[in-house]
Amino acid sequence: MSDLDDVIDRLYGLPPSEFTAARNDAAREVGGEDAKRVRALKRPSAAAHAINRLVRDDRELVEALVDVADQLRQAQADGDGPAMRELATERRRRESAAVAAAGQVSASVRGEVEATLRAVVLDERAAEEVLAGRLTIGLDGSGFGAFSAGRSTPKQPERRPRRPDPRALERARRAAADAEQALRGAERERDEAAADLDAARAALVHAEERDGTAEAALAAARVEADAAGLALRDAEREHSTDS
Repeated sequence: MSDLDDVIDRLYGLPPSEFTAARNDAAREVGGEDAKRVRALKRPSAAAHAINRLVRDDRELVEALVDVADQLRQAQADGDGPAMRELATERRRRESAAVAAAGQVSASVRGEVEATLRAVVLDERAAEEVLAGRLTIGLDGSGFGAFSAGRSTPKQPERRPRRPDPRALERARRAAADAEQALRGAERERDEAAADLDAARAALVHAEERDGTAEAALAAARVEADAAGLALRDAEREHSTDS
């Protein structure tokens, strides 16, 4: 690292309130073309300063988050669902730890810090910029806002599309086949349950009909019994009279 890089790193380790005066003093000290470069440096926002200090004071927390993010992207490329779920939980834990280590800040600054750390997870370039410790404003994950100052980002080589892993494709095919089979089984169970329900409803209707018929027959039997009882009494009275 050059002497100028040392100067820039020192400046971005300062509180924002001290940045401008220290930058101007540094520009006078370095002189020449380097002075123009130093004068062009922008004062970091409160969120950017919090991230820059986090990288300096608790770098291992940020590096751990970057490592989990790399593993998560690989698991996503491999189609490894269980690993993705486990790593997503670990990412949230690492991210929360890093936010807590950033210190007591306002709600708005905390939101920018969280967004910046999410950008680290989403893109390798954002991770590199954060680890450089020279942010001027927070990153938001969509274009990543402004990147670190004083260091040009080299043009990234064009990446060839990654060829799918045959094993990952086979795992995905098996998972899809299993899911389709499970869906068909569920549909069969649903149809059987619907048939059972229709049969139960029909049996209930039939039972109700039989119950109604039985009640009618019982009522008729009662009428006949009453009539027979009356006839018997009449016959008995007649017999008594004849006697």
